Amino acid sequence: MSVSCSNPECKIAETGKCIEGFDILDECPTYNKEDEELWFDADDEQGEQGEQGEQGIASSIKSDLIQLPTGMTLSDTETDCLLKKYSSKVVACIGPSNIGKTTLIASFYELLNLGPIGCYQFGGSKTLFAFEEVCHHARAISKNSVAKTPRTIRKDTALFFHIALHNIPNNRRIDLFLSERAGEEYEAAMDHTDNCLNLFEVKRSDVLMILINGEAISDNVRRHAESTRVINLARALQESRVIYPTTKILLVTTRYDLVVKLEACEKVKERCESILSRINSIFPNHQTNLHMIAARPEDAELTKVGLGISELLEEILEVPQRKYVPQRPKECQSTRILHKLRAES
Repeated sequence: MSVSCSNPECKIAETGKCIEGFDILDECPTYNKEDEELWFDADDEQGEQGEQGEQGIASSIKSDLIQLPTGMTLSDTETDCLLKKYSSKVVACIGPSNIGKTTLIASFYELLNLGPIGCYQFGGSKTLFAFEEVCHHARAISKNSVAKTPRTIRKDTALFFHIALHNIPNNRRIDLFLSERAGEEYEAAMDHTDNCLNLFEVKRSDVLMILINGEAISDNVRRHAESTRVINLARALQESRVIYPTTKILLVTTRYDLVVKLEACEKVKERCESILSRINSIFPNHQTNLHMIAARPEDAELTKVGLGISELLEEILEVPQRKYVPQRPKECQSTRILHKLRAES
């Protein structure tokens, strides 16, 4: 058996003695080892120490992390947390696809950025990125030839935009949560009342905005189908009993700029008031009102941008906040003697 040492100064092969003084040669770290083995051993040891160090640093960083808001639309769970924290109102905006639900919500944000609306000014938002993402396609920087709003993708749930408002005279804050859901889901609610039970934003709403297409109402061919759609949706909500007793119902006529262009203002107003009266008969105990809006008109010279939006927002803010009254659990009404027994001490 050849005797060797990786230490070049060690003459153990000639003298038989370890230069490090080890009597038991196997205890010497360089005895019978090549330089490459020591190289790899050192690397492995450093690698293990490095991995342990990196894991320790990573765990310490994770423990110090602060969860920051994403700025995107809020889920129902996130909205519930904020509702408990602030004096808030939930606004449900319902209607079919391509009627202007998201455009209406975005117009609140855009007008508040231009200045106060009445005695209210913009006080912040938890969904700034979501608002900017929606509004971008209607701005000159997007280089779109026509202002437009991205279509809401069906997700079988509702998400919420958030706006905080500051009441200047009273120096008070109020928060609005505006629901967004794909129009196909509201159309499905008309087909079966069971689908209405999944519309949790309608159940929780302080204000329910039912959108109706003003251009379709002005058309003698399409007006019947449009009015029937709104009435059927209202009936489905009433039959499923998802609307809270104090919820205010607003019938909002969109695309009023096209109504002005067609010179059909009086005709559309009369027809919408007739539809509103039918909604009143369906919900006799609810407060209702009619609004005509042009959130993003095609011709700004004919109709001003955001027509009717200020009045709509002011009425939403005037609606009293819902108050919850805790209910006592019902006592057992059974007549069986077993249910009336009490344990004796």
